[in-house]
Amino acid sequence: MRGAEMGPAWFRALPVALTGRLVAAGMRQETRREAMPSADPYPSMRELAPTIHDDFAIVAASAGRLDDWRTIRAEVLLMGGQTSPAFLKRALDDLASVLPQARRIELAGVGHEASWNADRRGAPQAVAPALRSFFGS
Repeated sequence: MRGAEMGPAWFRALPVALTGRLVAAGMRQETRREAMPSADPYPSMRELAPTIHDDFAIVAASAGRLDDWRTIRAEVLLMGGQTSPAFLKRALDDLASVLPQARRIELAGVGHEASWNADRRGAPQAVAPALRSFFGS
């Protein structure tokens, strides 16, 4: 959570031991919520949490290998949100510097969650026009 800058800044500033206990308490609460019938179509954080480790393992394996991306010759759309964490913006800037046919777009007023559905704080109305323009429809 700290590496991905998840949660509010005050939360990430807490001691690691306290953060761990708070996350564990949140997961227990999530477990109780999952036991109740729900029409929510989305996976719970408890279901998603184990995948975060795998996501960051892939990121770690790619560290220092920016030149590997130079061989991609396809047109690439690099899209990020204005309020996304700085490390994500840096990653897009780095990719834009090596991808020969990259187009970099920063969507105003939205963050990393922009591609989510609106009921989950997403902003598909900001994402869709950029995708339509890139794919030419």
